[in-house]
Amino acid sequence: MGFLSWLFGSNRGKGKGRSQACTTESRPIPSPRRPVREEINIDGNCQTKIFTYLGVVFKGIKTGDEFYVDVVDHDVELHSRSTGTTIDTVEWGTTAVSYNGRVFGSLGSGLDYLKEVVAAGFRLRLKVKKVGMYSAGIPELAAMTIDTRALREWWDQQSKTSALIPINEANLLAAVDERREANRLRTISGRAGIEVTDESLMATLYPTRERWLGGDWPKRSAYFSPTFEVLPTREGSQAKPHILIRNGKTGLYEVSARNAKAYRTISENIDRPCKGRIACDYYDEGTDGVRIILVFESSVGGAEGTAELFHQASGEADEGGGLGDGTPGSPT
Repeated sequence: MGFLSWLFGSNRGKGKGRSQACTTESRPIPSPRRPVREEINIDGNCQTKIFTYLGVVFKGIKTGDEFYVDVVDHDVELHSRSTGTTIDTVEWGTTAVSYNGRVFGSLGSGLDYLKEVVAAGFRLRLKVKKVGMYSAGIPELAAMTIDTRALREWWDQQSKTSALIPINEANLLAAVDERREANRLRTISGRAGIEVTDESLMATLYPTRERWLGGDWPKRSAYFSPTFEVLPTREGSQAKPHILIRNGKTGLYEVSARNAKAYRTISENIDRPCKGRIACDYYDEGTDGVRIILVFESSVGGAEGTAELFHQASGEADEGGGLGDGTPGSPT
């Protein structure tokens, strides 16, 4: 059950073998906005640990039973007479919970802000399941809610408005994913030095010194305006043509179909406007690694004339190469 259960356990320290008791000292916390007095339902299948220190209130409840507890809408000071130890929910940054009017513990990480929800005027009862026994007299309890990411997203939105935000788990998780993707694209844009959006078509290549064609090995990152040349294959060869990436008249790197993802992205968008970046030490780790980052504009019509030429390449399995911020493959 964790540190709090150890701290308040009746079978530890000088409280060993004695029943537990506690006193509470309550201090109200300010409401973040005007109460709306709405009843909300956050029941679900996501389990979050509850730190329990007072077990006597759950006498008669069996493992597997589900029941409801109340979220305390203010901070409290919890004192165990059995150990002489005091826990302050302000200092611990947590929320106290009660059962049948008796405070018995606090919520684990992921639900520690629920006191703010109740203090704001929302009425809720927290569904709880007894999943076992932590120690003699101390049950192991878990809160049963919707996905905690969705619940946190709901409160982040709800705390900024007086209008009631519906608790729709699927929609809230979609908002979480959308924000995470936006953050990912901002990170890539910052590292690549090129704005990348969810509509961008991006290919990343990982040249080695042996395969680099652009003269001296790059030591500083630089932008360039890439052009592409499809190199002819030998007569009778079944190999797919290499694509030469140029900066002006200077060839930089040849891409083969073994760089499957990057090759497909380039071949399918070869006539679209493209921005290029030679990125040195991409992660700022003091290495001499180099990436070639290509970002094609997706709003411009594609190259229908080249689609047939690269038809087979576009069906290659995803092995080697890289797309977006993926893992480097073996350049050829």
